Amino acid sequence: MKSLIKDGGRCYRIKSGSENAMADVYCAIKDIVDMDREVVFICIGSDYTTGDTFGPFVGLKLRRMGVPNVYGTIYDTIHAGNLKSRIKEIREEHPNAFIIGVDSCLGAADKLKDIVIKDTPLKPGVGVNKDLGIVGNACILGQVNIINRTFPAFTALQTTRLSVVMKLAQITATGVAAALIKLPSLEASAK
Repeated sequence: MKSLIKDGGRCYRIKSGSENAMADVYCAIKDIVDMDREVVFICIGSDYTTGDTFGPFVGLKLRRMGVPNVYGTIYDTIHAGNLKSRIKEIREEHPNAFIIGVDSCLGAADKLKDIVIKDTPLKPGVGVNKDLGIVGNACILGQVNIINRTFPAFTALQTTRLSVVMKLAQITATGVAAALIKLPSLEASAK
């Protein structure tokens, strides 16, 4: 898999422009997720800022593909204002679940449009200098824009192209759904 680059440990950086991107997401999920436990997705972001919609769009697409236990969609967002209360509710409903946090991120220009899948908890808000705690056992990040030292991170999120977010969300959701609910066409291409 040329587009699947291990950053050290169990961390995958997937180039969304690769023809194998969905299959690479599939393989990374299969490697990182504890399939012996109930899997829950907490998709974080707000619909007020284009760059912050990656998580909610992934959540919406996962639900539409039939993936169970998905929280946070474009119609029912989980964001800084309700994150703590929603996580508490989700943990009460799924006490032993393997939780995957999904969120947007900013980074270097050469990593724009990458999908990062790690076996470490999500730290939402880091890109905009907020400490919102940690979420889950693993995380999926979509790098929607670049960090620009002359503009605040919030500006980068506001000026993110919707097409970038939608492409990253589609690749991510399709690869994840294939790994969890056995979409045969993608499973075959990952081998």
